[in-house]
Amino acid sequence: MKLRPPVVVLLIISLVVSFICVVYFWIGIPVLELIFNPADDTGSHGFITITGSDVLNLDDLHSGFVPDDSYQMEGEYKPVGEIGNVTYVTGNQVKFEEGTKNILLLGISDEALCDSIFVLNVNEASKEVKIVSIPRDAYVPYTDDIVNAMIKAGYYYSPGSCKINAALYVGSSIVRYNGGKFGNSGIDFLCAIIDNLFAYGCEIDEYVQVDLYGFMDIIDIVGGVYVTSDEVMYKTYPDGSKEVWVTEGTQKMDAKTALFYVRNRTKFTSTGENAYAGGDEYRKTNQVKFLAEVSSQILTKDNLKLSNVTDLLQTLKENVKHSFGDNLSEYIDIGLDFANGGYKIGMYVVTGEEIDPMGDNASYVKIY
Repeated sequence: MKLRPPVVVLLIISLVVSFICVVYFWIGIPVLELIFNPADDTGSHGFITITGSDVLNLDDLHSGFVPDDSYQMEGEYKPVGEIGNVTYVTGNQVKFEEGTKNILLLGISDEALCDSIFVLNVNEASKEVKIVSIPRDAYVPYTDDIVNAMIKAGYYYSPGSCKINAALYVGSSIVRYNGGKFGNSGIDFLCAIIDNLFAYGCEIDEYVQVDLYGFMDIIDIVGGVYVTSDEVMYKTYPDGSKEVWVTEGTQKMDAKTALFYVRNRTKFTSTGENAYAGGDEYRKTNQVKFLAEVSSQILTKDNLKLSNVTDLLQTLKENVKHSFGDNLSEYIDIGLDFANGGYKIGMYVVTGEEIDPMGDNASYVKIY
């Protein structure tokens, strides 16, 4: 059967219209969204832009603990080189004095997650340093805008998506976060979260980000470090065999041994059997002791010469990122005072209730 010209014309028009619709919805809309809502240089999906500190759902966040102005973080301070007990606190109990400096220390894993999160609070007036360890599993109660952006990106229902150790990714790759002062959307986003989670604020003045390779390089550069372990730690191999990697007491550790020590989560019996999984809190306790003990070995007069510090940072530039810039000499002065025994150290591990708000069995910790 031969089609009449009007039918042919109608068929051609229908095909053209269909093609235009497909092109518009598959290509046109995404292009227009990109033009009118461009992504930043961090690889963001460009769903939302947040410019301030409104990153958490703060309803009744800190209602359970309201100390007066005279409140001080409890804990035993020890001179440099001496290791005391670790004090366990909740986020509600973290309060830093006005006029002190806060340095964020981040240990990054190969998966670009924060394996270790510390805040160093330096009080030049009282000559005290507080080392505060934040659990990587800390639950972050994001605002609805951020949750919706995570859902749209297909990330919200990933196990552990609302843990604080994933905040760098959320801030840089899902939220176009433009608040903060460091010009790094992931770091600035994490700083805003920490500042809000602690009841009395923790505005970060500087940050240092070290990946695992950088950590190992630092230990090797200083020729190893002396570390005191409360117990024996075994390394377990795939065939089930075990080997002592850390002995009880003080020993000199190379980079690989130190890395094993700060990452180990398991407690062992005297015969090498797994006693129980100490978990992240056990690991954080060892990490904060490690920082306190090793700091006096790394921050020496020779290492803190400006030329040596500059050379060290140049050597580690592939694995260490920091924000000090022109402020470096100021912090070197603090470090020299620290190296001379002018500061006491207090060690704190933030802990809390284990919860499962997402229903994903990802072991969240409510720290507020």
